[in-house]
Amino acid sequence: MMGWRLAAAVCGALGALNGAVMLLAGPAWHAGVSGLVPLDHYHEHVIADLGAAFVGAGLGLFVRAWRPRWWPVAVATLGFIALHGIVHLSGISGGHMHDSVANLSLFAIPAALAIWAALPMSAKA
Repeated sequence: MMGWRLAAAVCGALGALNGAVMLLAGPAWHAGVSGLVPLDHYHEHVIADLGAAFVGAGLGLFVRAWRPRWWPVAVATLGFIALHGIVHLSGISGGHMHDSVANLSLFAIPAALAIWAALPMSAKA
């Protein structure tokens, strides 16, 4: 399997799994993540909305790994992942997020990897 397909499959599976946990066990997800990235309070609706976005984006990336010619599906679902990564990068650069390593490793780097894996290039498409 080519590197980008593996990246798309792994990012897709982890994103969809994260979203499924957010949807099915929101309070447990919040308790677990709050130890890594400080979160104010539990907001069921927001966590469910984000969970749905992660499931959709993860499935789009997984489709890209499974059927490379269907890359537009992955690109269409990348809006959330890309913007979510940018929000975390802007928080780091603005000094609003205090754990830069966690924010880079959990949000920004996976977003960049997912974008790379989803976009078509003549050598890999």
